[in-house]
Amino acid sequence: MKRFHQILAVAALACAIVSCGGDNDRSRATTIATPVTHAQASPKLAVTPFPGPTPTEMGMYLPGTRAGNAKVDTILGLYERKDIEGLDALLLYRPLPCVATLDRRFPQCSDGIALGTPISGVETGGCEGGVRSRDFVRVVLQGRVREMVYLFGVYQAPGFGQPEKIETVILMGHSPQDKSPWRIPLDANGTILRIEDGCGGYNVPDTGFTWILEPKAPG
Repeated sequence: MKRFHQILAVAALACAIVSCGGDNDRSRATTIATPVTHAQASPKLAVTPFPGPTPTEMGMYLPGTRAGNAKVDTILGLYERKDIEGLDALLLYRPLPCVATLDRRFPQCSDGIALGTPISGVETGGCEGGVRSRDFVRVVLQGRVREMVYLFGVYQAPGFGQPEKIETVILMGHSPQDKSPWRIPLDANGTILRIEDGCGGYNVPDTGFTWILEPKAPG
């Protein structure tokens, strides 16, 4: 009889140990499940695209972003592929007589080219604008595509010097530190009208413009 009671005591002790172990397992499962819930809720943070490091600098869109405008998206694709020939083919070149020094209206003659010789020129803008030769513009394009190019935004506005014509302007740059992104103005046919560098500012019109793709807020 005494041995029977001893067996019962051992069995009760074993049952208590198993019961405690089961509770621990359930508690441990609950603890493990908690981070899984957080991991599923966090992708919104992972897709934040290159925010500017300070509130004064613009945010940027990830490579591969498209604006939903066929002419704009063509330009974005050419920059991503570093296709200088494709970009050059879309620029608005005009044959103009070359001059001795940089001019707002005429391209500068290269060494060995006689004054007045017609050469292809395209209008440029920024801190130092003027009409530039194709050779000069291709050097600019090569410099731009040497690094990864990011999209800031796209807007439409009255044309420069021709307010009756609407231009679609793409804002692009290399990094969040670009406080003055390049402006790439397109006409209704998707032709690149000018080569423009930002010059000390964001430079969108005060009125009369509409965002197609608004710049992302800095982080």
